[in-house]
Amino acid sequence: MTPPVAKHRTGPLVIVSICVGGAIAFSAPFGLMFMLRGLATQRQSDQAELESLRAESQAMRDDVLRQIESEGFVRTDTTGLDRMLAAMRRSAERMNSSDGRSALNAAAAALDTLRPSLEAYAAALNRLEQAGGLTVESLPSPRRIDERLELIDALDLANTTLSDAYAAMPARFETLMLEAGIGAREASEAAARFRDSSQLPVTLAIRRTDADLCEAMRGLLRLLRARWGRWELDRASGMVMFQDDADVAAFNQWMARLQQITDEQTRLQRQVLGGS
Repeated sequence: MTPPVAKHRTGPLVIVSICVGGAIAFSAPFGLMFMLRGLATQRQSDQAELESLRAESQAMRDDVLRQIESEGFVRTDTTGLDRMLAAMRRSAERMNSSDGRSALNAAAAALDTLRPSLEAYAAALNRLEQAGGLTVESLPSPRRIDERLELIDALDLANTTLSDAYAAMPARFETLMLEAGIGAREASEAAARFRDSSQLPVTLAIRRTDADLCEAMRGLLRLLRARWGRWELDRASGMVMFQDDADVAAFNQWMARLQQITDEQTRLQRQVLGGS
């Protein structure tokens, strides 16, 4: 009797739980456009500088969308954040109005608070990928599965920390505006515009899909751990061979769940970047 089989890709399974690095950074200039128009000291030359910054932001979005098209995902690191911060700081230096400079520098400082969380998240993801991700070939023993589960727990924690850092940005921006001497009402309104125009809700939704991915990865690995000795990997066909039909169904359900979450995250990434 042929053992029941479950679908499985034998190549390296890239955990596509990748938020767009500095996603809010791409959208921030659009929020600043609305916010700075409300400042009494705004000048025409500063408007031109903001338009230039907006064009740079759009160019960055286009670059990321092309990467999604060619590679299927975008890695989380500080590359996009660094590029956007450099553009914002250059524009701030060229602004004539003190309020404009203060607001743009405050936004840059708020964005830069993402750096430690982005770096920690990228490191946790890299450790998981280097260990083998979910590839069954990299799981020769129950101990290896336990170690992989620990790496997923670390990634989940890093994702929570990153999500909290994103959520705290509008309040941090408002605080920095106040410290720069911007009026309380203007600072509050600016923070609200910054939050809304930077697509923060969508960015946080991406982080929630990461949490869902971690839970699905745990479910798959726990199944393999619990049924150890009742399955094996057929390297020729790339199939996981189970002895029980129920295990096949459970394995394929977890794989389908992983694909479903990955597809949703890709959709959200395109949304935050303005793609279709």
